[in-house]
Amino acid sequence: MSLLKDNFMNPQNIGKIRNSKNIGKSKSGFCGDTIETYLTIENGIIKDAKYQACGCWALIGSASIFSEYIKNKKVDDINNMSDKEYIYLLGDVPEEKINCTLVTKKGFLDAI
Repeated sequence: MSLLKDNFMNPQNIGKIRNSKNIGKSKSGFCGDTIETYLTIENGIIKDAKYQACGCWALIGSASIFSEYIKNKKVDDINNMSDKEYIYLLGDVPEEKINCTLVTKKGFLDAI
C-alpha cells in the first residue's frame, strides 16, 4: 500500500485546535474537495496542526502526511516548500490526484 493510501486508511490529526488564531481553508475548483486547517504557531515554529476535510482519499491522505510533517518546522521553511518537494514528500501520487493533494498544501499555507 502506498504512503498516501495508508494515511487515508489511518489518518492522523483530524479535528480542530480550540481557540486557534491560525485557521485556513482551501477548496478545489476541479472536484469540490475542501479542507479547513488549524495551526498552533509559537515563535515562528508550527507546534500543532489539525484539519477537517471533505474529499477523496488523496486529499485526506495528504492532509494526514502534511499535518505530521509540518509539526516543529519553521513557518518560513513550509512557506518556501515547492510543489515538487511537497509531492515528493507524499510518495507515489497518481497524476490524476495531484490537484487534490495541492488543496491540502494550500489549506495549510492559508493558515500560516
